[in-house]
Amino acid sequence: MFSATSFSDAVDKMSVQIGIYALAAFSVLFIVCALIFDRSRRYLSDIPTVGRPSLPVFSYIGVIRYLANAPSIIHEGYTKHKGSSFKFAESGRWRVLLTSPEAVEELARAPEDVLSFHAAANDSIQLAYTLGPNIERDPYHIPLIRNQLVRNVPRMIDDIRDEVVCAFRDEIQPHDARNGWISVQLKDVVAHIVCRVANRAFVGLPLCRNTDYLAVNTGFTMDVVLGSALIKHFPSFLKPFVAKFCTNIPASIDRIVRHLEPIIPERLRVAAESKLSGRKEGNSPNDLLQWLIESAPEGPERTVPALALRILVLNFAAMHTTSTVLTHTLYYLAAHPEHAAILRDEVEGVVQDEGWSKAALGNMRLVDSFLKEVGRVTGMGAIAMNRKALRDFTFLDGTFIPKGTFVAAAARPIHWDGEHYANPEAFDPWRFATMSNRNSKTGEQLVNTNDHYLLFGHGRHAWCVTQKAHCLVTDRRGLCSPGRFFAATLLKLMLAHVVATYDVKFADNMEAHAVPPPTWVSLSMVPNRSAEVLFRERRSKH
Repeated sequence: MFSATSFSDAVDKMSVQIGIYALAAFSVLFIVCALIFDRSRRYLSDIPTVGRPSLPVFSYIGVIRYLANAPSIIHEGYTKHKGSSFKFAESGRWRVLLTSPEAVEELARAPEDVLSFHAAANDSIQLAYTLGPNIERDPYHIPLIRNQLVRNVPRMIDDIRDEVVCAFRDEIQPHDARNGWISVQLKDVVAHIVCRVANRAFVGLPLCRNTDYLAVNTGFTMDVVLGSALIKHFPSFLKPFVAKFCTNIPASIDRIVRHLEPIIPERLRVAAESKLSGRKEGNSPNDLLQWLIESAPEGPERTVPALALRILVLNFAAMHTTSTVLTHTLYYLAAHPEHAAILRDEVEGVVQDEGWSKAALGNMRLVDSFLKEVGRVTGMGAIAMNRKALRDFTFLDGTFIPKGTFVAAAARPIHWDGEHYANPEAFDPWRFATMSNRNSKTGEQLVNTNDHYLLFGHGRHAWCVTQKAHCLVTDRRGLCSPGRFFAATLLKLMLAHVVATYDVKFADNMEAHAVPPPTWVSLSMVPNRSAEVLFRERRSKH
């Protein structure tokens, strides 16, 4: 038998051995990754590197710098290599960024089977494991957004407007008002409002106001982002296990199912009876859930869990960008309260002539310009138009992109380039309205994209329902729905309501025209979460 001392010594030796084996395994893994990384570096050797060094193994110093300060790396690369391209290190791979308008246009027009938006998004969010293969395999919800949602917005505008009014009234209450001013921590409040307003069109009343239903949808983006970040570090055979037992995604799906379980079976029953009788119900709900039920293929997709998952996916796609843009917009409105009266005059004049309608929103050109300028100076991140090369591709300027490489546009420095925009560092809320007045054919509205306005991407994939890795509404051909038109409607309705209903400002101790600094998470910009904005309800409003 072992003595206590000998047993302790054995445990110590075993611990040392385990440590040695773990260190050896890590070293082998590190070397293998470095060799793979170095191999891709050789293929991309003609493309200059930023975030030095680019030598094998030591390239990971660039990865650490990228994680800590990605925007400065992108700015450095754009400044040094404007007109061509550059690359920088990410974990285990390189990403190539394009800077010239010509290359951005090529990227926008490249076939999906060559430079794939869908493959890049799947890689980023591990779609097959986070949301399941059916979402990728059968995206039947795409035509619904393209054909039903956008087409029905004019009919839904009264309901959406009603939800905007009720959501702001419920969220901005004078329970702690001082001299009529109400202090609001904006980031989470805006997410809640956007979720309510979008779900008035997605599932209708009363569910769009259910607190737990809204909480699941507003939190699901983070569930997927964190879940995919974890899953991608495991081999394929372990990924299903990690997704099921090590992320919050299954629990969130179960919560959404519980909310929709009382609703979907009855709608399925009515739809089945209508199909048998050959008559369409004249009083069917006019919302996205109903269109999903009417369009879902027979079989597993016509079940409560499958339909609930589609609603969750569409919320995931719709929430992030819309709430981020609105948060930034209200920060800029609070930092520049002198612009509110101009916006208010436009809104009140248009509403007096046309009421609250889709056509009226189209005539709010200053509201549109304000939103678009906020999108220019903030953006959703440092890059846009992320693609993965499924085949070797050579741009017209000679830039060679080998299969498997990720390539994107350097969106943020493009938005801040004086060759594209006069005085680009300044926030000019009427910039795009002025540009439209000079040339009505340029299409300077919020929903329009070009090679130097990339908030929604550009080209055939221009912002499905959101940009970056959160776009889950692309079909097998890589074609996306015009979800940005729906999002633009929501944004314009909400900004118009705010300026017509409230005075907005920061506290008096804030520096004039200062906007709360955002947080950067690698390439993504997150609005300041702790900043508070003061609202005061106006006495005279429409």
